[in-house]
Amino acid sequence: MPRIQDLDKPSPHDRSGSPWTGCTNAVALIAVVLLVGTIYGNSLPAIWTIDDGPNILENPQIQIRDLSVPALYGSMFSPLHPNAEGTPGFNRPLPHLSFALNWYFGQDSPIGYRLVNIGIHALTAYVLFLVVRTLLQSPNMAGRFPGPAAPVALLSAALWAANPIQTQAVVYIVQRMASLACLFYLLAMWCYLQARASAAGRAIAFVLLGCACFGAALASKENAVLLPAAIVLMEFTFFRDLSQARVRRRLWLAATGVGALVLLGGACVFIDGTLLGVLNYGNRLFTPAERLLTEPRVVLFYLSQIFWPFPGRLSLVHDVEWSRGLLDPWTTLPAVLGIAGLALLGFSQVRKRPMLSFALLFFLLNHVIESSLIGLELVYEHRNYLPSLFLFVPVALALQALSGKLRQRITAAPALAAAFGALLVIGWGAGSFVRNQAWLDHKTFWEDAARKAPLSMRPVHNLAYYHYERRGDYEKAFELYTRALTLRDENRVTLTFPHIKIADYHERRGDLAKADEHLEQALGIYPGFETLALRRAGLLARAGREEEALEVLRPLLERRPNAYDCHFLQAQILLRAARPADALRSLGVCMDRSPGPEVFLLSGIALSLAGDSNGGKRLLRAVHERFPTDRLVQLWLIACTLEDGEKESAAEYAARFLAAAAPDRVAAEIEETLADGYMPEAVRERVTRWVVSAASRHAERSKS
Repeated sequence: MPRIQDLDKPSPHDRSGSPWTGCTNAVALIAVVLLVGTIYGNSLPAIWTIDDGPNILENPQIQIRDLSVPALYGSMFSPLHPNAEGTPGFNRPLPHLSFALNWYFGQDSPIGYRLVNIGIHALTAYVLFLVVRTLLQSPNMAGRFPGPAAPVALLSAALWAANPIQTQAVVYIVQRMASLACLFYLLAMWCYLQARASAAGRAIAFVLLGCACFGAALASKENAVLLPAAIVLMEFTFFRDLSQARVRRRLWLAATGVGALVLLGGACVFIDGTLLGVLNYGNRLFTPAERLLTEPRVVLFYLSQIFWPFPGRLSLVHDVEWSRGLLDPWTTLPAVLGIAGLALLGFSQVRKRPMLSFALLFFLLNHVIESSLIGLELVYEHRNYLPSLFLFVPVALALQALSGKLRQRITAAPALAAAFGALLVIGWGAGSFVRNQAWLDHKTFWEDAARKAPLSMRPVHNLAYYHYERRGDYEKAFELYTRALTLRDENRVTLTFPHIKIADYHERRGDLAKADEHLEQALGIYPGFETLALRRAGLLARAGREEEALEVLRPLLERRPNAYDCHFLQAQILLRAARPADALRSLGVCMDRSPGPEVFLLSGIALSLAGDSNGGKRLLRAVHERFPTDRLVQLWLIACTLEDGEKESAAEYAARFLAAAAPDRVAAEIEETLADGYMPEAVRERVTRWVVSAASRHAERSKS
């Protein structure tokens, strides 16, 4: 097997008295840390947004209070990806574990989370320097560029780290999933390079370390499954003599075998081991074929952003018209041919220009998962974090080659080339710094996104939700939600959001009929939205339309006959409809699934209404012992004890209720507490008279 120099030994180019000889690793590490810290320092207090909420701020799994093994292990399970039983599922455990550690030390302050993200970015840039420097010293790169390898490697890593397209992966906290996967992916490549350059003992250690890094990459994000294919590509590009027919045959065999393994492994990693599950387009408006036709245009757009990364071209949201045919829109066919041309260029240059070949093929390879058939959103800039790793090496090599050619005519050519490279890094770094400013507050961020994607619904909706609604400006938010209804999105779930928020607005104003109109329209857009169906059923019940509410619930219960949330809501609706016996059957399912205090409370109410006063009191008292200040429990215990003639107990519970009541609002507070509608009117009037009377007696005693 061909061998490369150990990374700690300088290459032949580095023995020429260059200042890069010797301690280049330390110089590179200091350089990338300073560069990345300078570029991203202004992003530390930036906003939490979108997926940061459900993954961190609203995720009880990561909000740990101690560093015990059970707490840390539990943080690796995500409620966003429940298992078949409906409990949190094991999903991207390494990023979630890191979020848990951030939460333990800093709670919901974004600064600590971004410090970790920035550190990951700096470390990834440094490992990129190590890998590029090693590849430049490989057999197939011998004699292909003048001068030392270290400056080329450092410039490549600096250009990658400074490029503004990386801001989304660094500043958007939840995209630590992408950056951690990239870091471990790159570390696994470095371990492979070290293993093939080492003696047997060290080689085994590096192989084991590389396998651990591969596992860590997969535990961060599933697209790391392509690492074996990338290593095969790297091996044959830089270390094999492709002029030999035997080697080329081995390449095709290796590519076929790795491709099959990646396909099989990817199916297992992504969706419960079934390939068809990966292609689930249930909430998409485009088809798999349309996505496959659209992505060549998207990938070429990514390349334009990478090499012309003006901040004005970067956004979390982009207007993309998906392709319905090769000529609809007309740019589809040229884009498909363009991607095919890039692939052919990569393969054709593998012997003549190995680094250019590898950079192109690595970029295309690592877009295979997120830019092909899998039913993901069409465009996200952070998807380029891993694929773009090696794109800047040919740029740095070209700059060095041009410097070498001009050196005989222009003595200062190397200095000018170095200055140009430095200016490029500074310019791109300044672009990243400027782009970071857009993340500093919700208004700036979403107004910026709305300007750049004027046809998209999401920025307008999010401007209303994250800025105006949170500031209490509901009228402005309502105006923007109404405007969002006229815009477009590719996701059925997202299209329901403006309707849901407008329903909230009308419900707040007491217009339940108008609120239901919008919830019904939202369900028309995406009938499979179960959470929305539950929401509508609850609204109908509050509007006194219990039978309609039960009809909305019926399909959900047919699909999930033992679902806790469906049965609990059905029990609430049945209690409103004065059907306590039917409610008890649903509560029995809930008791089997999760016997919590809310089930005991509702069961106690249902038993009381069904005539089992003793059973109801037993459950209500059990809840009262655990939550002695719960006012709803107190009022129901008053009702039960009065029914059984236990006036002393009723007086005791009334005193506890009055201890937290405003003297001039006793009746109003009783009405507010019993707003769920479970207590019959006659019973409610009796309880109100009893408590008001107790309040009057207490007031008289206080005067005397």
